[in-house]
Amino acid sequence: MNLIERVQLSDPINIADIGVASINETPAYSDLVIGEYGHLFAFDGDSRQIPALQKLYGEHATFLNHFLADGAQHTAYICREDTAITSLFKPHQSALAFFNNFSSFGKVVKQQRIQTARLDVIDEIGDLHFI
Repeated sequence: MNLIERVQLSDPINIADIGVASINETPAYSDLVIGEYGHLFAFDGDSRQIPALQKLYGEHATFLNHFLADGAQHTAYICREDTAITSLFKPHQSALAFFNNFSSFGKVVKQQRIQTARLDVIDEIGDLHFI
């Protein structure tokens, strides 16, 4: 018996992952969601990231196509889909160049004005236990 089974939760743990892009690492919460001990609220303003995550987590996750910030309009810096570096922050090329091949990962393919959302006003989520 593992720890989560010993705790005997009455309700799932509500987990938020902000900028949830599917990259080559397993999130710390993955076993909780897949094991049905948690429900994931997955936020990513880059809609290209969502299909792979839907395939992985299915009905155990709610996918929200939002850039989270202050609720105002901002510029999104859209990078290649496979890099998961799309952000409201402009990639800093000299910092990225410090790491092998990262300067190409941070290449902006387009800039787009977007409306951000504030976490505290999103109706789809309730109480969050883990962010």
